[in-house]
Amino acid sequence: MNGNDLWQRRQFLASLSALGAAAALLPHNALAADAAYKPRRIDVHHHVPPPAYIDWMNAGNATFHSPLDTGTWSLQSALADMDRYHIETAIVSSPDLNGRLPGDFASTVRSCNEWLAQLTRDHPGRFGCFGMMPLPNVDTTLARSAMSSTR
Repeated sequence: MNGNDLWQRRQFLASLSALGAAAALLPHNALAADAAYKPRRIDVHHHVPPPAYIDWMNAGNATFHSPLDTGTWSLQSALADMDRYHIETAIVSSPDLNGRLPGDFASTVRSCNEWLAQLTRDHPGRFGCFGMMPLPNVDTTLARSAMSSTR
């Protein structure tokens, strides 16, 4: 073995020793914490067609149909998708009433909002919700707003 080969071998072993020493200085759980880290994403635009919305649409009130109008949304598939994409919380809302005035369908709006609120109570941390306001009916909208803020 010539002197140059011996020097390269010593440099390699010294580097390897330094790397081992550095790893030993890390907290023993640092690598485990990195492996356990999961992003905490929040989906703030997650439409859910509540049963009252599906009934409203099936009654012929819709002026056009969106993919959500099929009624194929399910809690199980939503939770599975959220887990797959590391979404911790989804903020759900009803689809709009196809350009119709929500104030003309106040009972549908209320039923949708109540269903969404129950979904968030049943699955705390997984779902939050935005309520639909029955505009232009100002009195009903203010009452719904007050009710929503106290829940």
